[in-house]
Amino acid sequence: MLLLGACTFAWDELDPRGAATTGGGGEPGRGGGSASSSSVATSTSGVGGTGGTGGSGGAVPPVTVTLGERPSCDITDVTEDANLDQGGPDLNYGASGAIQVDINQGVEVRGLLRFRLTKLPAGAQIVAAELRLTTDDGVNAGSAGTVQFYTLAEDWTEGSSVGDIGTASWNERRVGLAWASPGAGPDSRSLFSIASVVMSTPATEYAVPIPTSLAQTWLDDPDRNFGVVLEVETSDGVTLTSSNSSTQMARPMMVVTFVPP
Repeated sequence: MLLLGACTFAWDELDPRGAATTGGGGEPGRGGGSASSSSVATSTSGVGGTGGTGGSGGAVPPVTVTLGERPSCDITDVTEDANLDQGGPDLNYGASGAIQVDINQGVEVRGLLRFRLTKLPAGAQIVAAELRLTTDDGVNAGSAGTVQFYTLAEDWTEGSSVGDIGTASWNERRVGLAWASPGAGPDSRSLFSIASVVMSTPATEYAVPIPTSLAQTWLDDPDRNFGVVLEVETSDGVTLTSSNSSTQMARPMMVVTFVPP
């Protein structure tokens, strides 16, 4: 039996195809699944399958799973996030409970975020992917400005500090390795954003669609998964909960729908 929301699972427990025996009825599949229809609703992971007399069932239906550090996520231990602070260019915030995206008196703070997809089955075909990000519940958590999401072109380490010397930082992406552009700027990321979202309300979850081709690349070639950098162009920034937030159900999450191999 598949327990939805379990933190770990074996892939064969999620395989929706069901078994079949020659000359007899196939084993019925494990129930139908559904995907979230609301940008703020909790995604429901599901599987489905059919059994056929004397053979296997029909086409394999897609599976939806959630990745992140929320207790309800299907797959955990996959999230990395940090802040890049121009005002403290050598400081690391990999253990911070918040992802800051802001410009204050010309000093910029950007957010890094990555979900590792290596626990998904190799050869799966991704048909939909989105991030679920939650604004902090503080007074200034929401932003009327637009948060831009850019694909990173360089690898980085999350780090384990909250305002101490370390990496990733504004100056360095890994120990002894500088960003091509400080703060994961234009030479370190895509020129055009992959998503633009206004996150104006505190304590609210927002859905951020990810291009299917990009998510597929992250799955097929994990060494090219550098995640995204979040930026704003105005002084009206936003505070998001991170994977280290004490509010566990508000931590970042990625929802992926794929057809199994």
